[in-house]
Amino acid sequence: MKRYLILAVAFNLICIPVFSEDKDLAKEAVAEKDLTLAVVESGLGNYRGKELHLHLRLKNADLVMEKIWFYDTENVDIVFDLTGYEKDQKLSDSMVDAHPGVVYDVICIPESMSRGGVMTGKLISFEPLFLEKIQ
Repeated sequence: MKRYLILAVAFNLICIPVFSEDKDLAKEAVAEKDLTLAVVESGLGNYRGKELHLHLRLKNADLVMEKIWFYDTENVDIVFDLTGYEKDQKLSDSMVDAHPGVVYDVICIPESMSRGGVMTGKLISFEPLFLEKIQ
């Protein structure tokens, strides 16, 4: 009986560092996934021209002016030009179900920061975040 107890204690001592390393890697992955617009804004030179996946809330979609606004948890806005979105199947499908206040997984390329504090960029696609959790 003592042998099993010693083996169990030894196994636990060996496994603790392995699992703690996995937790550190998971924290780094979460940190990348929780990227905010304020972080992108502060290092815009590093992120300009790169495709980013951001979790943002839809603020407004104006089809007359062909603009769409999103904001993050720190209330930083990003605006995208929707000129010709009808030609892009992904964007036109997403625009049908676009609702203000819903969190979306936005894939975009940041371009510049305006004087008013609003970031601009190129929108590639956006899907409601809850669809990702369902799958």
